[in-house]
Amino acid sequence: MRKAAILSDIHGNLHMLLKALDICKDQGVERYIILGDMVTDGPDSLGVLEVISNLTDDVIRGNREEYMISYHKGERDIWDDNYQCESLVKTYEDLNEAGLGYISSLPNVKRISLFGIDTLMVHGSHISTRHFILPSSHIDTFMDMYDRYDCSLFLLGHAHQSYCLKIKDKHFINPGPLGIPCAMKCYNRDDAFSIGIISVDENTKNFDYENVYIQYDPDELSSYYLKDIDKYKHDFWIKLIADSFYTKFYHSLDFLHKAQNMARDGGYENYDPIPNEIWVKAAEKWIKEHKESMIF
Repeated sequence: MRKAAILSDIHGNLHMLLKALDICKDQGVERYIILGDMVTDGPDSLGVLEVISNLTDDVIRGNREEYMISYHKGERDIWDDNYQCESLVKTYEDLNEAGLGYISSLPNVKRISLFGIDTLMVHGSHISTRHFILPSSHIDTFMDMYDRYDCSLFLLGHAHQSYCLKIKDKHFINPGPLGIPCAMKCYNRDDAFSIGIISVDENTKNFDYENVYIQYDPDELSSYYLKDIDKYKHDFWIKLIADSFYTKFYHSLDFLHKAQNMARDGGYENYDPIPNEIWVKAAEKWIKEHKESMIF
């Protein structure tokens, strides 16, 4: 049996990437597949890109890489001086020419032979890197992929949810997130971070799949993640991520919905991104309401 590791949604978290790679080496993994969202939010996006670019050619870009490319082209100037987008801008500032060139060279969708298995790599879906799909609620999208591509295996990221779905003779796998915990409680998970390891019999093309959880010390990971916290004008978003290392759930969507509702109630017609004054008020309200459960 030959082994490949499937990694997705690393989000600049070099600390967890290196832990995962150590486990892969111990398990005899010889091939690596990366499903996008390697950058943003975490402190070491460039470091993640450097490791991955030297690790494998089986890489696609996700919506976060596309964000960096579009910002580089001057298409997202609205991010400047906005608290919601501050971590995105800082990631861009940390990327060098080589890093930007690397992510610009990557495809959104890639078809490969995985030890003889015809495989399609996507981030969100074959339609869009931002397409959030789950087996429980988007079966039509899975069936569209099933009908459109003559592949046996489909590898997906973006949703921060791990699953292995079989439809007739085809498999759809999401390894779950490696850099930031899930933000939706759609499926039960045993831990915050995971990768997938697939073991393939080259003769029969049969395979075994295992979702592997990557253990970590939340204090150590939080300290690593917050190492550049003083560079932020408003640090709530980064602290909310660090808090998720303890709770194993990332409340980003809950907070964004709260902030968006406050912006609507405040008469704002455009709240993407959320205006700074609303962001500050929403953060203060969130901290007050969750002071018993939040670490920070």
